[in-house]
Amino acid sequence: MRRSGFTLIELLVVIAIIAILAAILFPVFARAREKARQSSCLSNMKQLGLAAMQYLQDYDEKWHRHYYPTTTQWPQPDGSPATSDIIWTHMIYPYVSNTQVFSCPSSPEQMRFNSATTYNYAFNYHGGGLMNNRKIANILHPSETLVYVDGGSYIAAPFIAPGANPDLRTDPGGHYYIDAVKAWHNDGCNVAYADGHAKWVQYMTVIKTQSMWDPTL
Repeated sequence: MRRSGFTLIELLVVIAIIAILAAILFPVFARAREKARQSSCLSNMKQLGLAAMQYLQDYDEKWHRHYYPTTTQWPQPDGSPATSDIIWTHMIYPYVSNTQVFSCPSSPEQMRFNSATTYNYAFNYHGGGLMNNRKIANILHPSETLVYVDGGSYIAAPFIAPGANPDLRTDPGGHYYIDAVKAWHNDGCNVAYADGHAKWVQYMTVIKTQSMWDPTL
């Protein structure tokens, strides 16, 4: 009885076809997976925006500060080592009661409550307090003003100045350039605005739209 089987050429053709299909499909699967993470992160942003709205109602319609130091060691909700700094995450935590809300699923770093350098979201502190402790009525366009964005720590200065945080820079054209903002979601980032809503925005739009960062514009 004669045996039938694949020839070497046929086997190589099949392997080549599988490799081509894999090369086509794997990026698609990766983008689909990232899209799911983007949706989860956007849900976090929406919850942060709503928590901020509740905070405003309880504190004379003023935004929280980015942080303030104390002499007391505070235990952290996520089990991080205690810290004497009360950071913005602590101030709105009572309105969400869930540490996962502060953690972006696409961030390469684990969020820790006791360290401003390992945040997954950045607060628009913006040079001396444009959002810091500002009354909501003094924000000209709350639906267009950024409050939280994918990134780390907080955005602290519009220009490089002595003693200023270099997270926010300008390019030769005078546009804002923000190192702290991270394009973790398909070349973009999730943003929570001063009116409480949140959406995905293209990275270049975020870092070059001055009015998003300055509530006086």
